[in-house]
Amino acid sequence: MRRFLFLGVFLVVLSTLGLAGCGNQPGVLEGTVTDVQSGQPVAQAQALVYALEGVDEITHLDTYQKGEAVEKQTTAEDGAFSISLAPGRYVLSIRVEGLEVENRLVEIKSGRKTLTDLGVMLP
Repeated sequence: MRRFLFLGVFLVVLSTLGLAGCGNQPGVLEGTVTDVQSGQPVAQAQALVYALEGVDEITHLDTYQKGEAVEKQTTAEDGAFSISLAPGRYVLSIRVEGLEVENRLVEIKSGRKTLTDLGVMLP
């Protein structure tokens, strides 16, 4: 009986330690950039992810300031991008031909995918 009790306690402690480590796993930000006028994917757009400097809620709207760029990726021919990030809130900025065409606040959760599709007006 003592062996079963010890084994049960051991398994509970082991599973708790395993779950505690899950909170620091990176998440993934995935999306597709498309031209709103034509509906076509936008290849070679820059997806830049910035640290979030500050957030204040003002009547249901978020105001924020971009910090340092933490990741950058170019969209594929199908307009897709996929970026691995530590859990937290970020600003996603899309640039096409050097012009910033979209900014979006995104939240990354540990071990999860965050999907965001962006329709942009091309210059």
